[in-house]
Amino acid sequence: MEIKDNIPNNLLTIAKSGNWEILKENRRISINNPFDQIYQYWRAIMDRINYSDFPKEIKIPVIRIVVFSQISEKDDLAKEIRKIVPNKIQLCFKETLGRIEKFKSYLNDILPINYKLEKIKKDLKTSMPLIIDPNKQLLFLNQKLDEVYNIGLIQKNPSICNTIIKYYEAQREQEDLLEDPQKQMLKNMENIIDNMMREL
Repeated sequence: MEIKDNIPNNLLTIAKSGNWEILKENRRISINNPFDQIYQYWRAIMDRINYSDFPKEIKIPVIRIVVFSQISEKDDLAKEIRKIVPNKIQLCFKETLGRIEKFKSYLNDILPINYKLEKIKKDLKTSMPLIIDPNKQLLFLNQKLDEVYNIGLIQKNPSICNTIIKYYEAQREQEDLLEDPQKQMLKNMENIIDNMMREL
């Protein structure tokens, strides 16, 4: 993340690459291009990741964000910045920084979909076994299912939700006949998420 606190009136020259110019004390001054800077940060992080011991199956999302803390997203300058921003760089303007919840929502929206789905799967595997109360288990499953649909990849399908709930309740009634009903329920949830990932 690169943060620029220049106000619209003092930015004279902006470009996709190469230095920008600002007006300071009635003088034109060159400053670093935030897009070039963020690329350098990204490259340094990727080099560190590529030469680390992370397992290959772990995909770490490294997202490039340039923040203009004093420029409104409605400002004409913001429109000009949007025209020249390089691909794969996310922009953030001052409205998003006004409230913590709004900024958290912004960050969540730009995370890769695969990463979000993998996180939900991990939550299921790690948290579900720790919940003892059957009613809380059901609430937790519904919460995770809502998270899957809130990603926005597909519309919420009530029949799938009802099927999961009915299957869960049937297992509660017959859990003495099943070796591990909780494990089977987790598998069903994981299958739903895996199917969504294959759709990508």
